[in-house]
Amino acid sequence: MNFKIIIILLLSLLFNTGCHKILYENNTKNSPNNMLIIGEIENIYLDDFKTPFESRIDSGAATSSIDATKIQSFERDGDKWVKFTITNRKSKKAMILSRRIVRQVRIKGDKMIRYVVKLRIRVGHNYIEREFTLANRKNYRYSMLIGRNVLSGIALIDVSKKKTLD
Repeated sequence: MNFKIIIILLLSLLFNTGCHKILYENNTKNSPNNMLIIGEIENIYLDDFKTPFESRIDSGAATSSIDATKIQSFERDGDKWVKFTITNRKSKKAMILSRRIVRQVRIKGDKMIRYVVKLRIRVGHNYIEREFTLANRKNYRYSMLIGRNVLSGIALIDVSKKKTLD
């Protein structure tokens, strides 16, 4: 094995929780342990949208996040739910969604509480349902942030690459 790769893997293990792995390879095929190799920016598909969301891959974020507007909580059958609008910036298609609230989180340095809901996405050929915080991301370049809760067990990150899933 290449000496540089060994050093990078050792440093990755030393400074990370184990959920974050970096592997430098010259291809985007599945790695030997059957995990996708993805770049720092990827196209991620959200159910009901034909156009992908250009997304930032962030192994430092525990939970993924999506740009949501018009967020309104309500009660349905004794459970807390939330209604919100998601707009695909590329296609300009907007959808109003309703989901049961899984939990609420307070973001470090932010006094606002964010709702966490489950959304079904496609990463490469993997269809998965994961938790997303609903956030105002209009001032961010990417409307979707993919965190460790999506990456763990399915993907390795090569930060020198972009859009490897296309």
